[in-house]
Amino acid sequence: MGYRLRNPKVATSPVPQAKPSATKPSYRPPKLSPEEIERQRKMREEREREWREREEQRKKVRMAFLKPWSDINPDEAERISQWEAALEGDCALKTFYIIGGCGDEGLDGTRDSTGVDWFSLCPGSDLEKAIETYAQIDTYRKACEAHGTYAKDTESGVLYRLMRRYYDYRFLIVSKQQFDALGENAERCLALCKEHDLHLAKSLPRSRFEDYVSGKTYEIYVAETFPGSADDAATYGSLEMCVVD
Repeated sequence: MGYRLRNPKVATSPVPQAKPSATKPSYRPPKLSPEEIERQRKMREEREREWREREEQRKKVRMAFLKPWSDINPDEAERISQWEAALEGDCALKTFYIIGGCGDEGLDGTRDSTGVDWFSLCPGSDLEKAIETYAQIDTYRKACEAHGTYAKDTESGVLYRLMRRYYDYRFLIVSKQQFDALGENAERCLALCKEHDLHLAKSLPRSRFEDYVSGKTYEIYVAETFPGSADDAATYGSLEMCVVD
């Protein structure tokens, strides 16, 4: 037996409301007085003048830095074949990893976001010859830069890394035995390293390295990890370096 409702409610759809027409916001710049227009014009000119002065100062600092190498002919790059042979022989190096995000004073006095190139001696390599070879390579690189030219192409990946100018720090990891083997030539080698921004580093526990040149201790750490991995920093994370002491 069924039941019949009194005054059943019939569902009705709401009456669609007309959407307001989209109107683009209008902006009317305020009317400036002649004095304000003149003031803004002077401010722009002052900013442009300061920018030009900073650029000129950076150029002067850069040219003064490169002056010792301005008279070296970069066409002497036939020695690249000799450097390649040395880096495959008794000066052989292997590349480690690149650490990014290290802030340092650039060569022109400005603060840059730079990184670090790491190398280590291959078994049987001569540390003294490796330092001397690097000093020659770095001199050639600076000569090319002073002449506004690029270093000649090379098939050696290690030589390419040694000549690249994107990173201000270069570390060469050496053991205490390798450093002690320099003997009386240690002072001269350290002077070459300091002149050409090459840091000799002794490996310490807990991802730390001691700089033979400055005596500072650096620590490598994972600054950031990306989704999907918390372990493989070389592939998924960001390695950075800080000074411990």
